Amino acid sequence: MDASALRALVAENIRAVAKQKKMTINRLADFATVSRAQMFNVLAGTSSATTDWLAKVAETLEVHPSQLLAPRLEREATAAKPAPRPSARDRKKRKPTPGRVRRPTDSTRRKRLRRA
Repeated sequence: MDASALRALVAENIRAVAKQKKMTINRLADFATVSRAQMFNVLAGTSSATTDWLAKVAETLEVHPSQLLAPRLEREATAAKPAPRPSARDRKKRKPTPGRVRRPTDSTRRKRLRRA
């Protein structure tokens, strides 16, 4: 793998992980304390990333630095899959939590008053 292909791979991986984490490139640069110019140069492939720079970006993205250097298939295999969301039908079936107190409706209040 030549240098330009490796730079393109790193750029693709950074973009993919940032998108997965719902983080913009500007916010990523700010949180990683790297310059935006350097971030965009690395993503454009005009500049090489140092190991220190990759470590900062990987730490911000909460991934291992090797994941930014891994080919796409390996990266997807090691990525954690999010837990499935319950369907609308399952959400409707949920019972109230034990700590929740249901307030009586007006009709049940009237019935109680009539009995007393």
